[in-house]
Amino acid sequence: GGMKPLASLVSTSRTLTELNLSRVMIGAEGAKALCVGLRDPACALKVLELGACKLRADGAKHLGDAIRANASILRLGLSRNSLGDKGVFELVAGGLESAKSLVELDVRDNAIGPEGAKRLTTALRTKNFTLRALAFSGNKLDDVK
Repeated sequence: GGMKPLASLVSTSRTLTELNLSRVMIGAEGAKALCVGLRDPACALKVLELGACKLRADGAKHLGDAIRANASILRLGLSRNSLGDKGVFELVAGGLESAKSLVELDVRDNAIGPEGAKRLTTALRTKNFTLRALAFSGNKLDDVK
């Protein structure tokens, strides 16, 4: 598909440090292709914006795994992707909490409920020592205990 050339660029370019694909409907398959480039040790990307890309839970799994392996990403924008609790579980299971460089995570407006919020915050609190900013507004946290 169309993401493979972009994944190749992400893995080979020493000067590409920001990539904004917001509102490009790449879906889970596009995320999978992009993550091949993100996992490459040569990837120099620091900012990755994937807002409103229809990633859902399947795309989140690929991203969690890629971000864990990536040592350059500082900001990951995942707002408006309908991740839900399952998507958060997939991000965490993929290894997001062990990200080596992630400083900012944006998961606004993803229909994340209390269980997803608990899973994410527990993982980040106990295993991640780099995160400084978490954008979480617009999720369903009315009854978090």
